[in-house]
Amino acid sequence: MNRKESVSMSIDNIKDFSAELHAYNLYRAAKILRKSHSDDFDKYFDLLNQAAEGNNHTALFTLAYHYYYGEYIDRDVDKALNLCKKASKLIEKQTISEENGLFIKTSKIAYKFFYRYMKRMTPKTPSKHYMIVYNALTTGDLSLLEPLLDKNVVYSNIFHKPLVGIKNIIAWFKKISLDNSIRVSFIATERYGTVIELYRNYPAKPALVIIRVNEQNLIDRIAAQPISWGPDSDFNGYYYNVGSKPLPWKHIRLFLEKNTLQYESTKVGGMYCMKCGKLSEDLTWINYHTKPDQFSTAEFGVMSVCPDCKQMVEFRPHSQEVVHIQNNDCVDNFF
Repeated sequence: MNRKESVSMSIDNIKDFSAELHAYNLYRAAKILRKSHSDDFDKYFDLLNQAAEGNNHTALFTLAYHYYYGEYIDRDVDKALNLCKKASKLIEKQTISEENGLFIKTSKIAYKFFYRYMKRMTPKTPSKHYMIVYNALTTGDLSLLEPLLDKNVVYSNIFHKPLVGIKNIIAWFKKISLDNSIRVSFIATERYGTVIELYRNYPAKPALVIIRVNEQNLIDRIAAQPISWGPDSDFNGYYYNVGSKPLPWKHIRLFLEKNTLQYESTKVGGMYCMKCGKLSEDLTWINYHTKPDQFSTAEFGVMSVCPDCKQMVEFRPHSQEVVHIQNNDCVDNFF
């Protein structure tokens, strides 16, 4: 029996027992389908919606996550807020036992945090430059954009070498505006304010378009950075580089004294320094890991910092590991 047949049988078996635990088992069926890496998102969301209608709080929260971030479904922030609010009300009514105590407590915290985060991160009015970039991407009209580009403007993307100069940037904008499979919208971020999101259907990852305006009021840097909200099976992930405040320099300095990485080609096309415009390949890179969560799990990866501006630029996680912090360890050295 191959993997797909096994997954299909598991889903059917779960649904057979739905008379006893209808909503919960429907959520389990959706989770099994998702972990099988199936592209049948209609079935996945149908199972989730049925579980949510049965007042399964985990299904409600999962749907809220998908609607807010526009993962595999059209973004609907209002719907996400309502679903998360309903999930919070349901979890408050749960009876805490020895078996489910930790799950209930952490779920309550996660639901409340996510609801407050969504309320706080509602997109605000974009800047003039972002409005012009948005119009160029959606209409293909570049007449207002071209005069706002610095002659040495650079477009960076981790998947290919940077594009330099107005001619190359205009060609990129034309290509995006003609691609009917790409949706463009505004999204609020903790670090950069309201920016632009490019979203293409699965399996492509959404990307954030982040611009820098120099002292001459011209756009000299454009980055299209892929969003990494966390592993597919984990709905508590977030995009480190826009979903959080930069790490204070006093903490970064401690890591700078310990290690720096040699130049690697993978650093080309990463995020630039918003303050001075220094490109990712010219930044200093260090090994870093985040503060452990309630399960002692931390994200390990590399971080770029600008030594001239004394600020963190980007963190790229590559693995999750369980770490053990001793009482005398400096937790402030973590995110």
